[in-house]
Amino acid sequence: MGMLMLLAAIIYHLLIILPYFPKRLNKKTKPPGNGIVLLSVNVKQENRDYEKLIRLVKSIQPDILLTMESDINWEQNLAEIKADFKHFIAVPKNNRYGMHLFTKLEIKDYEVHYLISKEHPSIEARMIDNEGNEFVFWGVHPPPPSPTEKPTARQKDAELMKLAKLTLDTELPVIVAGDFNNVCWSRTSKLFS
Repeated sequence: MGMLMLLAAIIYHLLIILPYFPKRLNKKTKPPGNGIVLLSVNVKQENRDYEKLIRLVKSIQPDILLTMESDINWEQNLAEIKADFKHFIAVPKNNRYGMHLFTKLEIKDYEVHYLISKEHPSIEARMIDNEGNEFVFWGVHPPPPSPTEKPTARQKDAELMKLAKLTLDTELPVIVAGDFNNVCWSRTSKLFS
């Protein structure tokens, strides 16, 4: 009976998460037409394998690269890829919430926001793609609920809801990328989308 219940639970949860799996693995990195290649990477601040990320970036050739948990050491060690990008926005922090935005696209203007706390930056950039289309890019990394950081998800949820409201107030298309510290089937993620 116990094995049957376990099997039923596994099947139930697979049915919930199955829609979030890719339909097929696609090795092609450049989208057709005027698509944008975006690479969003949480580098884990303590990680010092800079060369691995550099190889990945050179392999993928993204139009936009967002790094999270990137401190001044990451900034200095990623200097060799800066020449591959037209614009660079640095918000290094030693608290695992630093960010760096590299882009080959034109940036009309940008602002570093602190939506909920001075410890957690978000980057908003008005960009123009290669076809001349203007859009707003947001790079975010709200804090996760954790015994060592925040005991509840309230701050993370509040930051995502504040960001959702800000994106509703723009008439331009919006891309939001980053480490949401959330799962796509959570109530907050569904509200955000």
